[in-house]
Amino acid sequence: MEQEKKNILVLSVAQGLSITTTNINMINTGLVGSILATDPSYATLPLSLQFLTIAITLIPVSLLMGKIGRRPMFLIGAMAAFIGCLIIAYSIFNKVFYLFIIGSMLLGFSQANQQFYRYAAADNVSTKLKSKAISLVLAGGLIAAIVGPEVSRYSFDFFPDYIYLATYICAALIQIFNFGVLIFVNIKKPKSTQTLIRPLSKILMRKTVVIAILALSIALLVSVLSPDRTVFWFVICGWSGIAATFVPVIILSLLWDGFTEKGAIASMIVGFLSVSIFKFIIPKLPTVGIYFDKLDVMLPSVLLAIIAGVVTSKTIE
Repeated sequence: MEQEKKNILVLSVAQGLSITTTNINMINTGLVGSILATDPSYATLPLSLQFLTIAITLIPVSLLMGKIGRRPMFLIGAMAAFIGCLIIAYSIFNKVFYLFIIGSMLLGFSQANQQFYRYAAADNVSTKLKSKAISLVLAGGLIAAIVGPEVSRYSFDFFPDYIYLATYICAALIQIFNFGVLIFVNIKKPKSTQTLIRPLSKILMRKTVVIAILALSIALLVSVLSPDRTVFWFVICGWSGIAATFVPVIILSLLWDGFTEKGAIASMIVGFLSVSIFKFIIPKLPTVGIYFDKLDVMLPSVLLAIIAGVVTSKTIE
């Protein structure tokens, strides 16, 4: 039992550190691409190839974990992120766009490994504790929601002649810590299981798939129609939106037995809407707007989401 708790703690911290690097890259990659690319239309190519790398390597990474174990692959993933960030830093220093692409693809491979942190935690605990183990690991992402934007904000112009160089050096250092944390993971190889193959038609009709396709369609439409790259606002606000929507639910479900399904729904709705309100509406209000303009949207959005979840759980059965 002690080892199980240790694994969950280690993987939760590793989740936070990994997503922090991902967050830093997501915030800055389009801006770096616009500086390095000879053609502005290629600015988002590294990010696109990063996500393509995730999709392509997910299954091979899973199969390798079955062969050599999860811990070695987690360490390889952290090292890939470290090397990728250094390559990107080098590409910024020497203004070499293709190296930026290579570094981004290495980050994609690392993120494919990071997707399995929560499953590794669940595989090594009793059935009763699986959902709690997954929730605790995912809650580690709260670190990223706070640290990622702050690292980007204070480091991007540390070297005035090489904008964003220090940001990716910081991201690389974070992965050194991540590697050191993952050394303490001690989990068994995942067991191979036979799964039923479902028809593609049934997969495409799942609600989550439909919502994902709809979201992708909206993002593609905005990227095509908007000359000002409004899609970047989607990405930047998306991280805060994800955190404010789901982190309060995870925290309340772990710490409070009285948290209800309706409370969770209310918390998610309020958290999601609060990000846009505090980002675009509140700062424009007279008198109080100037104070909220200097405040990151995360803190008030998460607090309101928690309050909504508690109040709804207590008042609506």
